[in-house]
Amino acid sequence: MSPRASVISHRLRVLASFCSDRRVLWGALAVSCCAMSSFHAAAQEVSYVVMGPDGAVARAILQKDVPCPAINVDGAQQQMDVRAKPNPSDRNDPFPVTVCEKLIPPSAKFASISGKALPLPKDTLANIVVIGDTGCRMKAASGDIEDQEDGESQSCNRRSEWPFAKVSSAAAAVKPDLVIHVGDYLYRASECGDPDRCQGSPYGDDWPAWNADFFSPAKDLLAAAPWIITRGNHEICRRAGVGYFRLLDPVLARGQVPPPCADNIPPYNLTVAGKEFILLDSSGGSDQDPPPPGDVERYRTQFSSLKPAPNSWLISHRPIWGVKTRDRFINESLHNALPAPDHLLPTEIELVLSGHIHLWEAIGFTDRLSPQFVVGDGGTKLVKDINKTAKHRFPDKEIWERKVDVKGSRSEQEWGFTQFTPRAGGWTARLRGPNGGKLVKCTVVKGEVDCR
Repeated sequence: MSPRASVISHRLRVLASFCSDRRVLWGALAVSCCAMSSFHAAAQEVSYVVMGPDGAVARAILQKDVPCPAINVDGAQQQMDVRAKPNPSDRNDPFPVTVCEKLIPPSAKFASISGKALPLPKDTLANIVVIGDTGCRMKAASGDIEDQEDGESQSCNRRSEWPFAKVSSAAAAVKPDLVIHVGDYLYRASECGDPDRCQGSPYGDDWPAWNADFFSPAKDLLAAAPWIITRGNHEICRRAGVGYFRLLDPVLARGQVPPPCADNIPPYNLTVAGKEFILLDSSGGSDQDPPPPGDVERYRTQFSSLKPAPNSWLISHRPIWGVKTRDRFINESLHNALPAPDHLLPTEIELVLSGHIHLWEAIGFTDRLSPQFVVGDGGTKLVKDINKTAKHRFPDKEIWERKVDVKGSRSEQEWGFTQFTPRAGGWTARLRGPNGGKLVKCTVVKGEVDCR
């Protein structure tokens, strides 16, 4: 045997011995040694973890029609389940990828796919990142009330004009325990109308557009922590709903088929590290004033069904309260659906997280209204100036016919992400820019918001 062959043989014996030791099957060493499965690493597009009503769900997206990989959970190999498969008979299949998933037991300490560790829920939440409205705007003029910048495209290949990849990397660098996306992932709705800004970009509800607008730029943040996924109005059925339910919706598939696109998802609760989050699907609501018939009653039924634990966070893509223009608060449907006569959320709800308005807002109130954070500044085109007053604070206003004053508010038209860290009696919220620099610091204690 040649010296080189002898060395190789020795290394193989050491590797076999190492992998046979059951004591090292738990953890990253086991993955590096024993991750020999039918999964082809080269076929893997992305892996991530979403939090849903059943718990933490591991997902993997693979190129074309290939077998689902094995997942290593605390040293035990399990085959992942098929969530969705491509249609090989359709040459124009919009989703030529296999989506695989597996529910991870709450007791799991480690999980990996093909040697790549997955971010699992932690026992404590010391660092939460919130982002929203992240995609690159490509939209032909349509007259839609919710798209006031129709026909205006961003420069999708320039990070200075579409910074979501920078935002994702900067947010990953703060090492979050949990990521919350408040909705609107896919903005590449129409063919690029400006060759100088987005020529050649994919568009529509298909895998190339989803990959370009979300999965590729979000790769660092997807690897950093498990995600809570919120459905936005861009993910309703007539827009990008098929892709949303195929790729992101946290409800497990049945019979290798993802849940069908539904106009409305009933509210559900999920718990991470003992903290409860309530997901309210406001994607199909309307910003019209007055609201369409049925909107208020639908959300009234949903609000009345909420049974939050103390200090819960309510997550709704559309804000219940938020300033979209100089003198307009939204959303009348949601606000009027709150129980009369006070129109207040349950006192157990600590704060409300939303997106939809393409800027950043923190809004406190003088009465018992839960503070509202609007985090719609993840990368899509920002809204025009809303005539901010001195120090970026809103003037005292009344919300519709109720005499409720805004107090402790702040507005910023800056791209970035928001970092929540616990403090005595509440939370500290930091708006950070695309490079991670701090722009605003707010404290939220017993419903009062103080921003500097």
